[in-house]
Amino acid sequence: LKPSVAIELSSGAKTTPEVIGETATCLTWDEAAKEWNNNGVSQPPGKSGVRKFCTQAGGANLCFRFLECYSQHLSIFSAAGKPLDCKDVPLGTTKFDGCKVCGGNN
Repeated sequence: LKPSVAIELSSGAKTTPEVIGETATCLTWDEAAKEWNNNGVSQPPGKSGVRKFCTQAGGANLCFRFLECYSQHLSIFSAAGKPLDCKDVPLGTTKFDGCKVCGGNN
């Protein structure tokens, strides 16, 4: 990821009762459904999956940003900005209830 893209996708990585957050999300191609989704792919919650790696090469400091993803299968992978549920899970389904309790039942 380019630094500007990584920062943009991680800056709003928190969902509140008023605002749905978004973060860089690990995705895989689902050939049967003909769509990108996160089935069988996971990542650290919220913006913590966007990491910075720095090294030295030829006397210069080089830094890169990357998205940490875990997979249970081999496939075609990508990353895109996707919404977070109230538990900071990309494309998750947990919502705030009427009392603004994450995962509540009223």
